[in-house]
Amino acid sequence: MTDLRGSSKLHINFLSDVSFLHEPPATVQNCIFCFCDDSKNTSEKLFLSEEENSIAAKFHFEKDKILYESTHHTLRKVLAKYLHVPPLEIIFKTIPSGKPYIDTPDSEIQFNISHSREKFFIALSETSVGADLEYINPSFDFESIIDNYFLAAEKKQIIQSKNPTEEFFKLWAIKESVLKFFGRGIGEMIKKINVAEKKLDINHPHELFLTAFVKDGYAFSVCAGLPFEVCMVRS
Repeated sequence: MTDLRGSSKLHINFLSDVSFLHEPPATVQNCIFCFCDDSKNTSEKLFLSEEENSIAAKFHFEKDKILYESTHHTLRKVLAKYLHVPPLEIIFKTIPSGKPYIDTPDSEIQFNISHSREKFFIALSETSVGADLEYINPSFDFESIIDNYFLAAEKKQIIQSKNPTEEFFKLWAIKESVLKFFGRGIGEMIKKINVAEKKLDINHPHELFLTAFVKDGYAFSVCAGLPFEVCMVRS
């Protein structure tokens, strides 16, 4: 049984995306550096690979296409600052379970991305990281699915909270960030993650550290294998 611990070094710093992209922090060592922004239909040249352009072209709804393009374009711009290479020279690959990574031998930077509705969320670190972003839909009937994904203690925490819908999405974001840390799918492990009791029923040699918070109608969560500070950038 692995412990899930709250990060004791949480620091959230809201800056402008423009200042960040021109002068990013010198290192992501001992820090989870996060970038959150709204998707935009822009006239700026997009840094997307042929494969990414092909994926974007397959979206049925324009808003989903713009969200995908904004997320991956920004990811390349952010990573290029740390890797010191042009954005289009960055090569991504995935582990067998689908979690992406940078195919650059001399880089220790790891990342994770998430998007929900009109926002995207990018986390960078020098350790494995999982990040999730969830739009808090006030009309969502969470009670119809709560038994499928949450344990008894978690359901009690949600139902007895001041805002059950918000608490549902916050706990969901925490579970997703842990799953994405491991590169695993919802069906495989979601009930092995006990957020209420801060326990993870999976063989992992170390504690996991996480933080979760709600802002502007969205739930955010970040999970990592080391204590960390969170520095967030948003326009």
